[in-house]
Amino acid sequence: KGPPGTGRARMAVAVELAPVRQMTIREVGRFTGTLSPRSQFIEAPRVAGRLEKLAVNVGDKISAGQLIAKLDDDEYVQQVEQAKAELAVAHASVAECKSSLEVAKNELERVEKLWKSEPKVASDSEMDEVRARHAACEAKHNVALAEVARREAALKAAGVRLSYTEIRAAWSDGGAPRVVGQRFVDEGAMLVPNAPIVLILDNSTMTALIDVIERDYPKLKLGQAAKVETDAFPGETFSGTVVRIAPLLKETSRQARVEIEIPNQDGRLKPAPRNRYRRPRPARRCDWRRRRRATARSSASSPPPAPARAGCATSSRSAVVRAAWSSTRATRWRTARTSPTSRCSRCSAPTSALWTATATRWCATRSP
Repeated sequence: KGPPGTGRARMAVAVELAPVRQMTIREVGRFTGTLSPRSQFIEAPRVAGRLEKLAVNVGDKISAGQLIAKLDDDEYVQQVEQAKAELAVAHASVAECKSSLEVAKNELERVEKLWKSEPKVASDSEMDEVRARHAACEAKHNVALAEVARREAALKAAGVRLSYTEIRAAWSDGGAPRVVGQRFVDEGAMLVPNAPIVLILDNSTMTALIDVIERDYPKLKLGQAAKVETDAFPGETFSGTVVRIAPLLKETSRQARVEIEIPNQDGRLKPAPRNRYRRPRPARRCDWRRRRRATARSSASSPPPAPARAGCATSSRSAVVRAAWSSTRATRWRTARTSPTSRCSRCSAPTSALWTATATRWCATRSP
């Protein structure tokens, strides 16, 4: 029966009975992010030159130390040959100075014996002159040795620049092969230092980048298991692990960056472009004081009404013109003030150069 006094019957409600069970309730959070490779870098030349050979293309697997590209090395080979020739000249100069030093040394020993003998055969002035010549020859020999060292360093530098014409893949871990993700130039292109040639990716392990709001931030822990779903494989999940959690929240969005690593040995997952991830823009603060000052400046810079003859539509619309000018910037009115004065095409009334077209249209729609 229904409630007393209502005269309506109470409807029966279906109830399902089940035994009491103990279960674990899991709270699952869903986030949206992007996939990126574990590492990526751009191979670029260290010297300028023409790209003579490009040994790899998009999708090719490469290993550490493999040749990526080769530049035209004629100029750098010539620099190496020139450095070798200059080094040979320096060695010849050392030999010449060494020979002169030996002669000066023998002469010094002979004169010194004569100077020390009794009675003295060599005078003090002759002894001083021989000593000076020996010291000069020794100094020239040291300069020649220093020049040899400088030429050897120049030869090594030329050799290093020559080796830079061969661009090879290099990374620190030297592990599994990587893949070429993008090519930026073609053979025959003129390259400058640090100009990108190819983009190399390590997609053996993918990284899912997500942004977590402040409410969900305390629920995430390092090493926590995660399931990743992609649009490329609907209904299929990939297992991952939380490896990095940002220690701070962004001030504008109040979100923290979280990285999840996903094994990708079969290469099924592909990295998504970073620019497809949209972050919320920071809100713009409304400064009512700045708006009031801008309105006051624009109102003060409004031009005076132009004089017009009786019956002209310009005089009847002067209030509208002043209102339109009050919403513009002061710089516009200063520009108009310096412009030459124009006149209405119908009534010949002087008007400002910037609103002559408006005044003419009003005169055309209304007879004086």
